[in-house]
Formats: sequence, C-alpha cells, structure tokens
Amino acid sequence: MIVQRGVNETPLELSPGDQYIDIVHVSDVVQAYLVAADRLMAGDVTGHEIYSVTSGKPVKLKDLVEKIQRWLDMKGGVIWGAREYREREVMSPWVGPTMPGWKPVVDMERAVRQGLTYANHG
Repeated sequence: MIVQRGVNETPLELSPGDQYIDIVHVSDVVQAYLVAADRLMAGDVTGHEIYSVTSGKPVKLKDLVEKIQRWLDMKGGVIWGAREYREREVMSPWVGPTMPGWKPVVDMERAVRQGLTYANHG
C-alpha cells in the first residue's frame, strides 16, 4: 500500500507510527514449523509448549516505512499522526522463548526488500 501510494503520489494517512513490528521471512517461519514437527516426531515435546518465532529485532513502524521510502527513493507519501491509534492497538509484539534448534536466517532488510520486489513485479 505504501508503494502504491508513493507511485500514485497519494499520501497515506497513518497513526504516529510508534508501534513495533517484528518481521520474519516466510522461509524462516516454515523452518520453525519444520523444527517443531521434528521435535514432535522425535518425542522431544512433553506437554504443551509455547514459543515465539521472532527476528529478535523489532522495529518501529515509522522507522521501517522511512527505510522503505529511502530504498525506493520515494518522497513523502505518508502523513504521520493523521489517524489515532485504535482502541486496542498492539504496540509491541509478544515475545516468548525461542524454539530450541531454531533461529531466523533472513534478516529484516532482506525480507522486506524481497517482499517489495515481489509486490512490484508479481
């Protein structure tokens, strides 16, 4: 949406942008599922376990959007603070223990750049 608005030169009205998001590449998420399945099949799981699939490096929404704008050489396109935060806005992602035997491989910048490339070229 940010890219489309930038191309069309139509400003996007957003909240102040202080929410933190944690971007994990889809290949890392799939790998986490595979590690979980391997743990189950090997009998390494006893009872109910809860793990987070996290990059470990959350980023403010505003900072991420500004990076995307720099990468795409976009000028403006976002009006920060034009919208209020929603009543139950999540300001930071839940982070729990990381699954044993799993860690992310693709960093946030690479993940976002790949997503942008896909969005622009289908």
